[in-house]
Amino acid sequence: MKVYTIGYGGRKPQEFLDLLKQKDVKVVVDVRLRPDHASMGSYAKAKSLDKGIQKLLATIGIGYISVLELGNVFLECANWRERYRTL
Repeated sequence: MKVYTIGYGGRKPQEFLDLLKQKDVKVVVDVRLRPDHASMGSYAKAKSLDKGIQKLLATIGIGYISVLELGNVFLECANWRERYRTL
């Protein structure tokens, strides 16, 4: 299994999808602390699967999971490395 990172900032939705298809991505794991911000437009996590990033990814058969704990939630803590190892 391969794991990739990708940024969506400044990318048009179709460009984002094309990059994911190029690498044969099956599931996107979203680590953003606030994936539900409406200002993210197509990239916002919606309350239902027929909107937002879930719908965008589903159009090409890619799954979506939000795992906030994998984001930088402890970055401001002095012992952030230890907290991530424990998590």
